[in-house]
Amino acid sequence: DEIELMRRNAIAAERAIWAGFMFAHEGTTERELAARMVTSLFEVGGDYSPFMSLAAGAEHSRQHHAVPGEYRLKRADTVAVDMVGTFAGYYSDYARMAVVGEPAEGQRKAWNAVLEVQRQVMRDAVPGIAADRLALNAARYARELGYELDTNLIGHSLGIALHEYPALTEGVEEELLPDMTMCVEILVQDPEFGRFHIEDLVAIGSPDGARRLTTYFDTSELYRIALA
Repeated sequence: DEIELMRRNAIAAERAIWAGFMFAHEGTTERELAARMVTSLFEVGGDYSPFMSLAAGAEHSRQHHAVPGEYRLKRADTVAVDMVGTFAGYYSDYARMAVVGEPAEGQRKAWNAVLEVQRQVMRDAVPGIAADRLALNAARYARELGYELDTNLIGHSLGIALHEYPALTEGVEEELLPDMTMCVEILVQDPEFGRFHIEDLVAIGSPDGARRLTTYFDTSELYRIALA
């Protein structure tokens, strides 16, 4: 029942991010986009958004926990958002990306890399594996694709606290257990196009890998924000 509750909250939070991207267009400010997403979170049943990182353009995206400002979206900008919400005592925490207009080949390449690393980590996330093994695996997968991870924290448990134990990072040897709900997030830096970041909620339990619970938003490609 708790996993199903987390899944419903996750879908609602994804819808809030989606609504913000649908609202946005070339010329929208970062602050306007962030406000639309937070308002949408309330509209889908959220209680509070204690954290919002949103950055448009390569340079701003390189900042950890970027604060949305008055920068106006331009053609070919990537937009990275990491939004936390609460729903009746439970947390949501997901990251999505978009591009204004059509993505450049380098943007596609970097986005496909974070997707592939995340896919392989989810495959490896089976009961009994150590948390730090997933982090080490992720670093290796990224290097094989020509990137370095932006951080060795590649996820964390999620529930009635935002960063519950165990964290998926080096030095945490605790083994994953069935029915844990965890965020798996991958960040890489591209020298030309900035940071690329994805974060999804999964449930641990299958020997075939973790089950993704954030299924509302199609992440197979960067979301296209409308041009002016």
